[in-house]
Amino acid sequence: MTVHSALSELAREGVLRRVKGLGTFVARPGSHLTVVHVTDPAEDIRARGGQYGIELLTLEARDATVAERSIFGLAQDAQLFHLQAVHMSGRAAIALEDRLVNPAIAPNFLHVDFTVTSAFAHLSGCAPFPDGSHVIRAVQASEIDRKLLDLNSGEPCLEIERTTWIETAVVTHVKLRYPGSAYELSGAISRP
Repeated sequence: MTVHSALSELAREGVLRRVKGLGTFVARPGSHLTVVHVTDPAEDIRARGGQYGIELLTLEARDATVAERSIFGLAQDAQLFHLQAVHMSGRAAIALEDRLVNPAIAPNFLHVDFTVTSAFAHLSGCAPFPDGSHVIRAVQASEIDRKLLDLNSGEPCLEIERTTWIETAVVTHVKLRYPGSAYELSGAISRP
């Protein structure tokens, strides 16, 4: 019984491969999974000893575009909440946030005081432990990005584009842009 339990556990962890009628074999090494932790820009700034601030550029309800309705799986006449903000550490701009929010998941989003609670924290309360996907890429900073983040000409941005959902409902789709020379991503590598 003990050996059977141990073999079953090793098979669940991917160390062993069981083939019915043939036996149990050592599994080939699989790919590794790199885990990048999803973080809140406000908490990142505070954790580094900075004084957090936010400058709201846009906070509105608006009609969703065709592409946005596709991301959220919404009907033609659907609306989304839209937030654009600059996250500050003291007087230094650290990140640009461009976020769309599903009003059905976070109906009070437009009434949140974002100087007290971040969008990330508010949505984590509305939809704890969501599933999600993200893409991390280097992008050329637009003229607006350069002004808001105080970038030199030609300096790139690091962009994190993330979509999170609960069951089949998309909660939020966000793009965060950071100065490429001042931000890094780190994570752990582990077996899936």
